[in-house]
Amino acid sequence: TFKAFSKSIPTPFTKKPFEFIIGFRRSYLLILVLYMLAAIGFYVTNANLVLFCVAGIALTCVCYYQLPEPLFYLWSSRETPTGFLMRKFRRGMLQCLLLVLPLLLTYAFIFSSAWFNALIVLGGILFLLPFAITLKYVAYPREINFPEVSVLILCFSFYPLIVALLPFYYLKALKNLKNYL
Repeated sequence: TFKAFSKSIPTPFTKKPFEFIIGFRRSYLLILVLYMLAAIGFYVTNANLVLFCVAGIALTCVCYYQLPEPLFYLWSSRETPTGFLMRKFRRGMLQCLLLVLPLLLTYAFIFSSAWFNALIVLGGILFLLPFAITLKYVAYPREINFPEVSVLILCFSFYPLIVALLPFYYLKALKNLKNYL
């Protein structure tokens, strides 16, 4: 919770996946601005502005996975590397969808002829976020550096590359996590 007007406002995320808690608290103003910009896009019927805001929120969520957690969090986990990564994927996508789905559903309702664009953006989010989480654990215990960021930027600029590189980096992340879990 964070305090406003001497009352506690709960964040929409639980305590376990710390990435979204820290990231949401640091970027809630940016998310609020993007929501307002999307509202302007709905008002002036500019579909591309709304999709830009959705992509901006999704990229903000991807940036939450830059910092590695302390080793203690991994040591206290009793999961296998596969279970650990799958839990991170599920939790990250669920929390990202919690932020973007209201805009996408409104987009599909208002711009009913262009609902396919909303599906494309949603599919991109569902591939990009697990890829960013995978890159985080490929580089673990250090922070994501230039090689991982360059691969992420390359995949963001050419989305089909994610489908080809995700299994490779997923196996590398599993191999790296075996040392810590």
